[in-house]
Amino acid sequence: MILLLNGPPYSGKDTIANIIVKNYTNWNHKKLSRPLKQTIRNAFSLSPVEVDFLEVNKEQLVDVFNNTSYRDTQISLSEEWFKPRFGDNIFGKLAVRELKFIAGHTVYSDCGFSSEAREILLAFPKQVRVLRLYKKETNYDNDSRDYLSAQFFANKTYMQNLNNNYDLEMLEIQVRKVMAAWSIYPREN
Repeated sequence: MILLLNGPPYSGKDTIANIIVKNYTNWNHKKLSRPLKQTIRNAFSLSPVEVDFLEVNKEQLVDVFNNTSYRDTQISLSEEWFKPRFGDNIFGKLAVRELKFIAGHTVYSDCGFSSEAREILLAFPKQVRVLRLYKKETNYDNDSRDYLSAQFFANKTYMQNLNNNYDLEMLEIQVRKVMAAWSIYPREN
């Protein structure tokens, strides 16, 4: 299975991906933004410690990026270089290449563009599932991403919604329910 997590910033995408990897057998956590992050890391000679700091502080203005945030630097690289040069679907195409070499299941915790999801769905039509996340006070304002449309799926059960408005324990319960709806069950300890 290939699971695409779709939700605005701070809606819990990485938290859910970590819950899945921790509790389910043979799952890999990946990001469609990996090529952006690698390019920035290499171009700016960032150490692993610096990258970890930037991942936690995505909105903080950083001197090395000319007082731009890590998030805005990624968006700029994506929208001003990668996509104009290689097409709006480039990160979906790169994910398809990556998926051909991954054993097991994969959860992408940062899917927000229909063009990217379409590439993955075309390559793996029966394997793709989408979990759309909703959380109070999170939205796509000031963001080029958006919710994926159910129109992509002939089988509507391939797309589920989750309201992440509770504590971590409730979130884990909701994740288990969604995964069970897709016949995926947690590993036994």
